[in-house]
Amino acid sequence: METILAELWILLPILYLGVITSIQDWKEHKIYQKHVLFGLAIGVIWLAAWGLYNGVFYQNWQILTIKAPLVLLSALISFVVGFVMWWFNVWSAADAKLFAVYTLLLPVSLYTHHTQHFYSFLILLVNTYTAAFFIITADFLFKAGKRALARLREYSSTTDKERRQSRQAAGQWLREQGPMLLRTALGIMFILLVYRLMRQGVQDELEQWFTVDRTLLILFLFLAFRPLHRLFQHPVIFVMILLGIAGHVAYEQHLNPGWQSLSETLSIGLMSLVLLLFRQIYAYWSKTMETQLIPVETLEENMVVSEATLEMLNDQDLFSEIERKAFSADGINDEQCKRIREHFVHPQTPGMIEVETTIAFAPFLFGGLVLSVLAQGIFLRFQNG
Repeated sequence: METILAELWILLPILYLGVITSIQDWKEHKIYQKHVLFGLAIGVIWLAAWGLYNGVFYQNWQILTIKAPLVLLSALISFVVGFVMWWFNVWSAADAKLFAVYTLLLPVSLYTHHTQHFYSFLILLVNTYTAAFFIITADFLFKAGKRALARLREYSSTTDKERRQSRQAAGQWLREQGPMLLRTALGIMFILLVYRLMRQGVQDELEQWFTVDRTLLILFLFLAFRPLHRLFQHPVIFVMILLGIAGHVAYEQHLNPGWQSLSETLSIGLMSLVLLLFRQIYAYWSKTMETQLIPVETLEENMVVSEATLEMLNDQDLFSEIERKAFSADGINDEQCKRIREHFVHPQTPGMIEVETTIAFAPFLFGGLVLSVLAQGIFLRFQNG
């Protein structure tokens, strides 16, 4: 009991670091380097002090000799993962560094509860997006509810023509986006069915080398949604997906006729729809949080141009392909800023440009750390099957 209470002292500086970085990232869209270095120093000092404390007073030197290298290895891997997320413009550089620091600050006891100890960075990654799921969904439902109430109050004052135009716009969106989203949902369902067959067929052989459960697979599908969405729109790929799903249903019915096997397949289809729904909520939420139109002459260094602006820059040939790859989640440099200000023309609103205010990701990272501590593992896990 005394040992457990002593280990909890690390939560005090973690709480300070998490709260201060979350507030600053939310208000200023910035994580200061001094806070990242503070967290790094606390993690290293605490790991050494905790190892010495257990060694001197309890003759338990395994924390220094066995667990400390695992903690450092996990933190190093998390830094590489963060670098990859930054490279693909998913996170800012500060988010990537904070992710590595939080991995270092995970309780040492977490490395006792899991056989594949250096996977602790995956626990933090999954729990970070779990926290994002709860926060974003709650915020979206709150704002959507307010908007729906406002539309209901305005409904009596709208004309028949305006109502008809709204219905036509909704119908047009469904006709344009519905088939594409259906293809993506079926593509995700196909991947989950393949995973299910692999677990049933070669589970023992695979788990000699590594363990990939459905929770990690769903996180991957969420992060890789855009390229997969484009891939599933290809007619040949879509036909192969349909044939694969039909073949799977026929195979399952041949082995195990009846409603049970079909219901399991339908549950996987429902999971695909839920993932698709949250991805659309995330995309809508991100757009409302991120983008705004500003006068092009007010564009400054370190601002982040939106994806729509990047497409316009591509159409206007202001940058070569190599130069376009230099755009990152950390914002534009001075040379890029000057060239855009001088030559960019918005086709719909001349004199304006759409930029992004980077999503405050530090609260999600801190939420993931809290969930990791509370659950001593992955907080929300999808059952393998």
